[in-house]
Amino acid sequence: MPKFIKKPSQIEAREYTGKNAEEIMFWIGSNMTFKDERPVQLVKGQLFLKSPEGEYLVMPYDWIVKGESATLGVHFWPVKPDYFEENYQEVN
Repeated sequence: MPKFIKKPSQIEAREYTGKNAEEIMFWIGSNMTFKDERPVQLVKGQLFLKSPEGEYLVMPYDWIVKGESATLGVHFWPVKPDYFEENYQEVN
């Protein structure tokens, strides 16, 4: 059976602390190419994020990752802190 390795790529990400919803919403909104859809919403103090895979409740300390592809355009998805720590490292 063939084996594969994930291609390295540089990403943008922000950590949701539970107190920075406005900052996250501004960052996502300023990166969208179309403004008619709301990919992130704050509802009764909870942050919801729409991604190509569905809608997610973003929990404090989850990371929001920005991606871009020819088929999906700019999109965002949440990543749990333990997975983020295992798979990503900060670049300068």
